[in-house]
Formats: sequence, C-alpha cells, structure tokens
Amino acid sequence: MGYIDAHTHIVFKETITEELMNFALREWGAPREALTMSVKDVVEILDDANIDYVGVMAYPSRKLGIAREDYAIKVVNAVRDYADRFAIIGGVEANELTIEETRYWLEKQYEAGISAIKVHPPHMWLKPNAYRPEEGGLKQLELIYQFAEDHGLPVYIHTGTSAFSRARNKYGDPIFVDDVAVDFPRLTIIMSHVAGQIG
Repeated sequence: MGYIDAHTHIVFKETITEELMNFALREWGAPREALTMSVKDVVEILDDANIDYVGVMAYPSRKLGIAREDYAIKVVNAVRDYADRFAIIGGVEANELTIEETRYWLEKQYEAGISAIKVHPPHMWLKPNAYRPEEGGLKQLELIYQFAEDHGLPVYIHTGTSAFSRARNKYGDPIFVDDVAVDFPRLTIIMSHVAGQIG
C-alpha cells in the first residue's frame, strides 16, 4: 500500500515561469535542479517513495509574486498523462479580481479539471470570512465558496502563519474559518496546517 500526500508545493519544469523560479530560489532556498524536474521525473520520485497520489497547490499569490489564476490550468494540463497521480488545487485571488473575473477563472479552472480550491489568507492578505458584511462584504470570496459548494469541490484554507517575508500572518487566525463553516454548511473545508507554524 502506498501513501497519499494531500498538500505539496511541487513545481514542474513544464509550468515554471521566471517569476516563480526567482521566487523559489529567493524565498524557499530551493536548489535549481528541484525546479527543473519534469512531471515524469516527479512521478519516478513518487514511485521510489511509494507515494501513490499527491495534491499540488497551484493557487495564485500576487502579493508574493508567485502566480496568477492561469497557473492552475497550466499544471492540470502538464500532468494530464498522469492524472491518476495528481490532484491540482487551484484558486482565485478574490481581493484582486472583479466578480466577473472571479467567475471566469473559477469556471476555467473547473473545466480544466482542478480537484479543489485553495484560499491562502496570509498570502492573499484577506480574512477567510471577508465576504461577511461586517468584514468588508467581499462578494468575490463569497462566490468562491458558493461555487465550490455547488460543484462539490473542497476548499483548503490556510490557517496559521507563513514564513514568507511578505505574508501577513494576522489573516491566518483559524477562528475566521468558523463563519465559513456556518455560512456554507455543505462545503468541505480542509484547514491546512491546523494553525501551526510552517517553514
């Protein structure tokens, strides 16, 4: 029996941009060779480690200079020949897009084949309950949760801190997820890191 890793940050050479490469080298201290592995190379590593299936985070994070909404689609397309080994977790940066843009990217990512949606409050600089009237009424975020609920997509919500220098950890308090659970009772929520320190 193999293993499942539900939360990875694998970068494939088929999808890496110069922006992402520079970020990974600078912020992660990742060796360049780790950022130039093909999907096939990664599958061989998974086989050697007896890992059957992994979830790959492919969410946008403009504040950190990582990616935009099209990145998830690139990753889905890159792993298509190994779709039985990867779940791609996409996302939409609600506080950077209009309602129409949010809907467009949710639909495009869903059509491409994402398996879940990621909301990363410390990287996106928003509370996970920012859709609430008393928290600013961000309709784009409400649309993300409603879309996920309607389409049976789980939502990963990062809780806790982030070691990246441009992250804003005040948004990672797990209590803000309580509103999401109350307001979207059919939504499957995965609280990443259980509010623990990463890095």
